[in-house]
Amino acid sequence: GQLELTTAEDFMSDWYSAFLLLRPGFNHQQLANILWGFGKLGIECRPEFMSEWMAGFEKEMLKMNDQELANIIWAFGKLGSRMPPTMVRQWFFSFELRMLSFSSQGLTNVLWALAKMEVQPKESFLIQWYI
Repeated sequence: GQLELTTAEDFMSDWYSAFLLLRPGFNHQQLANILWGFGKLGIECRPEFMSEWMAGFEKEMLKMNDQELANIIWAFGKLGSRMPPTMVRQWFFSFELRMLSFSSQGLTNVLWALAKMEVQPKESFLIQWYI
């Protein structure tokens, strides 16, 4: 057979379709890695994807570890995107539950992402820097 190449746009269209179909089966690590990959590749998230991704995040956020939470906010910062206000609240809630387990690199990545998104960190986050 002959190798068929597809354009990046066609590939992403197919990828989004597959994600929307399979999203209920994605776990917390997979959801975090998807967003990290988008940030690393500079791929802007389509609104229908974000809606489904958010549904998965809401379901899985309490299972996420410090690395996954840091990767998610890093991706938003890297893409220059603002997190929806409900997600900011949910993210900070999950962060506060795990902030003592974050590495110094994780905290640094989070602060960088917040600065890129122009989001003022909560006092509890800033206190973590002094502990």
